[in-house]
Amino acid sequence: MAARRSRRWFWSFYFALRGLFRVWRGERNMRVHAAAASLVSWAAWAAELEPVQWGILVVLIALVMVGEMLNTVVEAVVDLQVEEYHPTAEVAKDAMAGGVLLTAMAALGVGYLFFGSILADLPRLFYLRAVEDPFITAVFAVVTSFFLAAALVAVLNTDQGGTGYVE
Repeated sequence: MAARRSRRWFWSFYFALRGLFRVWRGERNMRVHAAAASLVSWAAWAAELEPVQWGILVVLIALVMVGEMLNTVVEAVVDLQVEEYHPTAEVAKDAMAGGVLLTAMAALGVGYLFFGSILADLPRLFYLRAVEDPFITAVFAVVTSFFLAAALVAVLNTDQGGTGYVE
């Protein structure tokens, strides 16, 4: 019985990770959100935010990305059910996309509250933190470079039509 539960546990994680990778591969905006999250995380590290502020940022980043994933779900389900244009299908897709936009704008507003007063000083703070902790700086640089490159490729790739989801 325990072996069967552990196998179910494994497969649950497998399917969840597969879903994450499919959305990452198929949705340009997910890669753009990841690049933004990486930059915001770097700014939070440089600004030495308090743990509560870090928690708020992590929750907001997760909300935006979950919203993007739910948007993908809504689009896929609507596309499965509707073969021709239908105004209700358009409402469903537009409403979900609007929800993601609203969440991203709320996150942007919180980012402004956290970083607005020190925005001009961030380059100096980055430098000071880099000198203080070069290893963490290198890790952030590698991760951020990856996400920025993925976002750039996603934005410049014009071959994707619709949601860009390819099976």
